[in-house]
Amino acid sequence: MLVVEDNMIIALDIDDMLQDAGAAEVHVAASNGDALALIDKARPSFALLDINVASHTSEQVAERLHAIGVPFAFATGYGDDTDLASRYPKAVILNKPFSRTELLALFGS
Repeated sequence: MLVVEDNMIIALDIDDMLQDAGAAEVHVAASNGDALALIDKARPSFALLDINVASHTSEQVAERLHAIGVPFAFATGYGDDTDLASRYPKAVILNKPFSRTELLALFGS
């Protein structure tokens, strides 16, 4: 799994939630560049993208994942009223802060 999150505390919390739920491998990227490099190394089975990463959106990462058929969801602290999310209607939006239950619901757990 791939987590794109620029806040390290949030990223570590998500990583812990996924590991505790049995995720075999979780890769965390703090920038679009890092995320794209990880995708080039190994295709993730799923990705959770913070919509606003540093001073950019995660649009580049969403485009790449969409192109290679990897399912993903968005996480945001700004509500679900974003243009980026509207371009990917299959992507679920998790509003921060979200619970472990909400995160795992993405996987039917």
